[in-house]
Amino acid sequence: MKIPYWLQKEWYSWIADFPLRIEQMTEQQIVALERRMRPGSHETYGSLYGFLSETDSLREIVERFERTLQNLNITPDELATRLEKKITTATTKIGSMGDQYCPWGDGFYANGGPPIEAMHGEQIPLTLLYPHMIRFHHFPEGNVKHGIEGKRLVAYARE
Repeated sequence: MKIPYWLQKEWYSWIADFPLRIEQMTEQQIVALERRMRPGSHETYGSLYGFLSETDSLREIVERFERTLQNLNITPDELATRLEKKITTATTKIGSMGDQYCPWGDGFYANGGPPIEAMHGEQIPLTLLYPHMIRFHHFPEGNVKHGIEGKRLVAYARE
């Protein structure tokens, strides 16, 4: 699947509130982004349940995720592409996650994509925000209500 120009990294890096990748950020930027990602953040890109728990470290989540992908021999772009295909072709859909914006402030918006049911009947709450955050930020979410651990994401994408 070819990524349209307006979804390419160069475009997102131009408009984002923060650098796309954590290794490009200052410590101040990491702290500000973590605050935005905590449960109940009242910033524009906040989430009721958050993208990080109160004790998660953004740097540790990203580094652990990158190691997991490397160990499972899949790139963030490959995983994101597989997840996009699964999400857009899902036949069983349950509920709705509501509207979600990327916490990096890069303009990406997931229009309340419904979670899908998979992996032996387990509900997998995925929206198109997941592949976006994985592809551009190498971030799968932290230890929050709707967060999914990296190995489970890869297993689901490979089903």
